[in-house]
Amino acid sequence: MKSLNVLEHITIHKDEKTYDGFPNIIITNNNKIIVAFRLAKDRQKETGKVFHNDITGKGVYVSSEDNGVTWLEEPKVIYDHPLGGMNDTNITLLSDGTILAVFYRWRGFMIEDVKDLKPWDTVIDNKYVWRLDGTYTLRSVDEGLSWDEPVKVDFKGNDMELHSRGKAVELSDKLMLLPLNGSGPSYRANPIESILAVSKDKGLNWEFYSTIAKSDTVDFYETTVYRTPKGKLVAFIRGICREYKSDCGLYYCESYDNGLTWNEVKRASFEVSSTVFDVITLNDGNALLTYGYRKEPYGIRARILNSECTNIDSSKEYILRDDGLGPDIGYSASAQLLDGRILVVYYFYGQDNIRYIAGTFCEYK
Repeated sequence: MKSLNVLEHITIHKDEKTYDGFPNIIITNNNKIIVAFRLAKDRQKETGKVFHNDITGKGVYVSSEDNGVTWLEEPKVIYDHPLGGMNDTNITLLSDGTILAVFYRWRGFMIEDVKDLKPWDTVIDNKYVWRLDGTYTLRSVDEGLSWDEPVKVDFKGNDMELHSRGKAVELSDKLMLLPLNGSGPSYRANPIESILAVSKDKGLNWEFYSTIAKSDTVDFYETTVYRTPKGKLVAFIRGICREYKSDCGLYYCESYDNGLTWNEVKRASFEVSSTVFDVITLNDGNALLTYGYRKEPYGIRARILNSECTNIDSSKEYILRDDGLGPDIGYSASAQLLDGRILVVYYFYGQDNIRYIAGTFCEYK
């Protein structure tokens, strides 16, 4: 099997006034690289803290038309809600060239206006309440120049709070799956389970499709569903141990019927305290698995899997970088360029403490 070698680290977007995070990447049919991410106010100076959920968060992207040599300096807006923030702008390039963006949204309230404070609400300085407002999709048919109106992901009989990190999976031009994390109305009092929703009209309408994984002891969180060259679906899931409220590694399971049923979920044998797991198909049919490494030495790591992802436990780990200063990094995503190089994007920070969108170019040979 080929090896992965680091060529260089780059800065894709950095602004001393903003907290940039949770990126995703596609390469359009015209060979334009688009990196989407959440841009929010950096509150460290006023609060001494960083917030992953922020009322100022908006979905933006930067692009490169010269294979990542230069990037747009001013991000273009995908969506900015006037009354709330958004997280995790995940983008998928569909077979007809449409870009599907998926994000989950927050609404902001003054605390005195909230009569029914919920367990999943974020309270700031005992003044403001940020409340999860659901998962939404929107589309662009002109490579991000314009976007339609967002559509909420919901379905008949649903009583769960839904949010998503994983990209959509296009099974055909009329069938698309979206991994979601859902929990009962009392949220953290109930386990978070991993489910699939299905759309037959590019994300305008959704139905419940199947349950990927659920447990009384583990929250199955931020699922990525990957389709192998032979059509098998493999779910890569970030596990959160409910007893300790901490990461407990990578879990995975498989489906041989387009996601209708799933075999028993397994925990990977290697230890990793991580962010979301991202998987792409490489030009030789193998798969690239990347993830943030949120314990010392902090950084970004990767593994090369065979074409059907049957060697997850035995795969070799590659350290793309280990110079992180703390755990607030990661959320990687990858794409392979026409020249064979791989660009892995993620958020990172250095001595200046500014969270920014970084990238690592790798050679695969």
